[in-house]
Amino acid sequence: MSKMNTELHIINKLEELIKELKGLVESRAAHHSYIIKEGLQFSKLNGKIGGRPKIVTAELVNEVKLRRYRGEKAKTTQLDLGIPHATYYHILKHYIQR
Repeated sequence: MSKMNTELHIINKLEELIKELKGLVESRAAHHSYIIKEGLQFSKLNGKIGGRPKIVTAELVNEVKLRRYRGEKAKTTQLDLGIPHATYYHILKHYIQR
């Protein structure tokens, strides 16, 4: 086989491999979508309808309000209550009037 034929053969094999990989990726994506839909349907049948569980309760809002009134640092409150930075500031923005 000449060098040119060898290169063309390699290119053809690579193109075949790429087509096969694309097919595998599409197949995996379709399977993943199917699994997600099945899981959502199962949850719905068991009374669970998505979304994250709510962590902001009236007690938590009151605790943040009290600690802020006392002048406690935001980071200390977040660590003590085990709440993320964003949740702390979400509470301030939406539940505590300035």
